[in-house]
Amino acid sequence: MEHNQNIAKIRAELATRSFDHGAHWRILFLGKSVNGSTDIVSCLSRSLRNLGHHVLDIDLKRHRGLIDNPTRAQGGNGPIYVRTDGLEQVLRRFEPQMIVCCAGGLTFRPDDAEALKRRGIVLVGLTLSDPDVFASVHPHAQVFDFHTTNARVAMPMYRDAGVHNTLYFPFGIDRGFVAQAVPRAPELAADVICIGHATARPERNAIMARVARDLDVRTYGRGWELPGSEVVEGRRMVQASREGRVHVNFPLTRAGYINIKCGVFESVGSGALVATGRFEEMEDFFTYDEEIIGYRDEEDLVGQVRSILADPALYRAMTERAFDRLVNGHLYEHRWIALFEQIQSIVAAGGSWLGQAREADVATILATSLPRAKHILLSGFYGASNVGDELILRSISERIQAADDAAQIWVGAENPDQVERSHGLQAFPRKSLPHALNAARTASGVVLGGGGLWHDYTFERSGGLLGLFHAPQISIAGFGALPLMGRMFDAPFHVVGMGIGPLEDADAKRMMGFIGGHAESVMVRDAESYAYAVESLPFPDRVRQAPDVVYGLQLPPLPAPAEVVAFRESGFRIVGLNLRPWAHTDEDLLVEQVAEGLIGWSRREPIAMIGIPMQAGERVDLSVIGRVARRIAEQVPSLVLRAPLGTDELLATLASLDALVSMRLHACLLAHRLGRPVVGIAYDPKVANHFAELGRAHVCLRLPLEAERLETAIAVVAAERDGLPAEARERIRGLEVDAAEALNAVATRLAATRTRPVVFEVPRLESPSIATAPSKPSSAGQPPAIATAPAWQAESIVGVRCTVLAHATSGSIVMPERSPRSASNGIAVWLPTEAPTRGDGMEASGVIEVQGQGDVELAMSLIAPYENQKALGRIRYTLEIDERWRISEDLAAVAAPLQLRLFAVAPARIPFRLSVYVERTTFASSAWPRASRVAFQVKSAEVSAHGCDSRLVTSRGEPVALTQPIAAALA
Repeated sequence: MEHNQNIAKIRAELATRSFDHGAHWRILFLGKSVNGSTDIVSCLSRSLRNLGHHVLDIDLKRHRGLIDNPTRAQGGNGPIYVRTDGLEQVLRRFEPQMIVCCAGGLTFRPDDAEALKRRGIVLVGLTLSDPDVFASVHPHAQVFDFHTTNARVAMPMYRDAGVHNTLYFPFGIDRGFVAQAVPRAPELAADVICIGHATARPERNAIMARVARDLDVRTYGRGWELPGSEVVEGRRMVQASREGRVHVNFPLTRAGYINIKCGVFESVGSGALVATGRFEEMEDFFTYDEEIIGYRDEEDLVGQVRSILADPALYRAMTERAFDRLVNGHLYEHRWIALFEQIQSIVAAGGSWLGQAREADVATILATSLPRAKHILLSGFYGASNVGDELILRSISERIQAADDAAQIWVGAENPDQVERSHGLQAFPRKSLPHALNAARTASGVVLGGGGLWHDYTFERSGGLLGLFHAPQISIAGFGALPLMGRMFDAPFHVVGMGIGPLEDADAKRMMGFIGGHAESVMVRDAESYAYAVESLPFPDRVRQAPDVVYGLQLPPLPAPAEVVAFRESGFRIVGLNLRPWAHTDEDLLVEQVAEGLIGWSRREPIAMIGIPMQAGERVDLSVIGRVARRIAEQVPSLVLRAPLGTDELLATLASLDALVSMRLHACLLAHRLGRPVVGIAYDPKVANHFAELGRAHVCLRLPLEAERLETAIAVVAAERDGLPAEARERIRGLEVDAAEALNAVATRLAATRTRPVVFEVPRLESPSIATAPSKPSSAGQPPAIATAPAWQAESIVGVRCTVLAHATSGSIVMPERSPRSASNGIAVWLPTEAPTRGDGMEASGVIEVQGQGDVELAMSLIAPYENQKALGRIRYTLEIDERWRISEDLAAVAAPLQLRLFAVAPARIPFRLSVYVERTTFASSAWPRASRVAFQVKSAEVSAHGCDSRLVTSRGEPVALTQPIAAALA
């Protein structure tokens, strides 16, 4: 409810105001948004974007493994060290001018901080929980060039401790929080509200209980004793805040300090009247009795609130004055501008703690300013551990950014975290419609592609034509939602590097024509795709055929990997091998023939083999390459690279080869571009087409392989000691020019688009079908009725029912008295023997039962705490889930728990099977029953904001597909 129409007018004007510091930098923003999109960390990140900076926000709540917390600090205390080795790709790709460590005790180790500074990066650390956390933060604050504190009272504390780089950076609220429009939520209306937590804060509960005796009250957060309390975040929090007329704020911190809180600015920005205790620092921001209420105790609070609510004119005047003061001086945009101006003033004046040399460095770094950020959305099959798709992403994104300094790419990805860490590009879950809509609101352009994304393989499985209207996630509809959303906001849409087909379904053609008809240009990668596009799109004159976009990828010179150098120094010629499973061929025969071909080559000259997987997963490329490596082990030394490969690692390896044998298109294409001769294995027509366009069809073999032809092809490339012949190189140069020209044409058109004057707001990421409103509290004088929880909260309760199977193939396993049993949230298995013998094993199977309706994310852990390098290769554990995924690891390899996140649609019954198995007889020890214990736990279930296509994500790479069903184990 907007309680003041003048505030509504100011709010509308604020949405059109431009805030600009005058410079726009590349800022790497590190923080943890604990409370979601209305967390202070999120607000600070959004306000930097609202100033036009190019911000890459790495949310450490999602990016596991980037921090080291040696003292187990929490609650804003430190030190929590950022691991810069995990950020190497981000630093190389994004090239930040500034890194902001936002709260949470985040800091750098001194050596890491110095290394970052040498790279030309200004380091800024924000502390948001002072003075409570001062004792643990101040020893580590001086690694930053500039450190800030939220509390004025903490400033002399830092000075007295000899920390001179700390600046005052008070709380505020971001422009998007204040300016955005949100739907009414009348069920949340109340005279008095408090948004915050009351856990172990009895004084808060006492005050709000007293107010509730006389007034209509709602409390939001954890630990409240008043019935009907709930935790709110995101847009729901904004709605709750705007529906409360008076907001009670508690200035006392947990450590007993009086301090201004961020909630004061959130409340004023919601158009409400703030009631808080009286203290000096508050008067720097708002005036008591004119703009806010200052109370002495609960009786004074109740009396003032009742009096002001009884005088509507006074209420309007106070809230309007406070709101006007906020939007003209207390937004986070104002805070950042003031901080950056102070930093530049300190550097310009000289004589600071930085020293003359560092002052000059900082001045030089910050003198480079980009245009205001222009957000371009790029959507495709990215972040799925397939190197070919990552190469496509890199090629397209680099061309767009090279054509326009203003462009900042946001990627709709299968795995956003992987894209952010590997490419230094902001990413969001493509399949989540709320995330896609949030991205589309700020986009100046949308690019779809490349790769084979338009086909009818999965068209019916995605719902056919109706799939476009039912939260599409796969097929043509799944890749069409984001471009169509972008068009709603007038963002131009381009299709780049698209592969089309097969496309025989009439409705699939209709859908492709409808979605593609909104594109300003359509670039396809081959003649077959061109024919489909011209037939189905309403504007065939917008269609252009161009080479695969990876021809347009710039190839930097890279040093040869150490392993290749070692092989070459030993006198070997280096042969790369890429294979992939293919259901339409005899894999055993493929492995045998490739192995024999390599062995035959080794009889003529010494060769070493480098296995090059292009897609991660034990049962994808690695499985087939590994079989060949084992088959040739006695004749040909080999090394199989670990997956997923980074693009630079792949390029460096391919460039150092003498020849390549490969199935995957982009391995062949890049090797050819690097001048390496290749034997191609055409599992798909696109591979054969590639070799044909280079005049190399004679060394590309179709499946099933013929031994004689393979031997002949190997002989041809073995003889090409000077690399690829001149004729093929010339054709490649032509394809490179054509691909670059086509990519540049799209990039130029995007560069010509205007930067939209957008405001980054609190995104609505909750699912509207799930967000059920609690009931409204009762009238004043009566305790509020207990609110009805949202349906998913009441019903989505996770239970695990387990049965136990045990086997003893060697006869040494006997079922223990304390055998694995069903638990409320999981199961544990172990080897009940002190002398594990090959073939021994224990197994448990069960069902995860999820009640309720809607999209759900299950957070799970697989815990095997034993780690011993001397025991590798002896015992293995395996987890199989939902008849689809298998995770199998050496028991002794890694002690860190494996975190899993399963996306499902409730209601569901998800079968699983957990086993421990002895692969090699091992030494006897009384510790084995304890050391071999493996536990599988379901920790929580929550509403999914990421789309639920029944996928499993783990903290150690992708799980492999499960081929054998396990339902029989549950019978």
